[in-house]
Amino acid sequence: MSHWREQLHDADVDHPVRITAHLAKLIDDDPNGPIARQFLPDAREKGRRPEEREDSVAEEPCRVTDALIHAYPDRALLMCTQECAAYCRFCFRKRLVGQPADQDDSRFEAAFAYLREHPGIHDVILSGGDPLILPDERLDFFLTRLREIPSVRVVRIHTRVLTALPQRITPAFCKLLVRHDVMYMNCHINHPDELTEEAVAAAGELRHAGVALGSQTVLLKGVNDSLATMRALCLGLYHAGIQPYYLFHCESVAGCAHFRPSLAAGQEIWHGLQGWISGMAVPRYVLDTPALRKIPLYPNYATAQADGTWHLRNFQGRDTVYREPGILE
Repeated sequence: MSHWREQLHDADVDHPVRITAHLAKLIDDDPNGPIARQFLPDAREKGRRPEEREDSVAEEPCRVTDALIHAYPDRALLMCTQECAAYCRFCFRKRLVGQPADQDDSRFEAAFAYLREHPGIHDVILSGGDPLILPDERLDFFLTRLREIPSVRVVRIHTRVLTALPQRITPAFCKLLVRHDVMYMNCHINHPDELTEEAVAAAGELRHAGVALGSQTVLLKGVNDSLATMRALCLGLYHAGIQPYYLFHCESVAGCAHFRPSLAAGQEIWHGLQGWISGMAVPRYVLDTPALRKIPLYPNYATAQADGTWHLRNFQGRDTVYREPGILE
């Protein structure tokens, strides 16, 4: 038995531990590497800092039903399950994920009723937990019910299974997505080592089913907080047909201080992407805040003066001046 497997039995942490066989093989290759750091428990998780919160992005005030979060005007998030194929140690829903949940469909009926009563919501995200740990029949239930609501125009799926359990992407599952016209799937991917041959093949199957793939990456100290790693990840995603969508700064989740780089370090990494690789491969760098939701964290490339003059700087640090035509007329 690998040494890291033996340590799991003695782990003294609150957040549950679950690692798929696919991830275990990657950890065996490098027990102290970037995959291991994301999924193996760490004694530092027991630490708590004053600024850290269980509900780091203040989702609870936005829970309009037991299973539905409505934090933005035109979209909502349906928590289909509280389980995942594998549990990230930095999960911002530690307060919910991995905990027992009542699977009585009445909790979902309230969510469907809310969506019918709020036609301004046209975009619904299936999340949790990870919805793709559910069997196809259960996913068919959610997709069918959502498609019965005329105002819901887009159903997205957020998942980690593409790299944690790529075997889940089966022909039958792809047919289910086609039948329900699921157009978008965002995949949580944090390191180029996660883009295994199996994961890239699964991404290809999803793209052939007509699903546009995006990635949501968390900037993690000791995992991907170097420019070389982030460039390799973004280009690997881009080459696999996965659009780098969001780069989230690791939030003030309780017990995750050892994962958080500085905002300045994150800006420097993002600056090293902009212009040096295709714009299609550069994600939005954001911090999800409790009060104001997602805030872009880009370095300042343009400064306006009162007379309509703009001081501009490009990705190489070169400066120029732009005068808005007609601004003084």
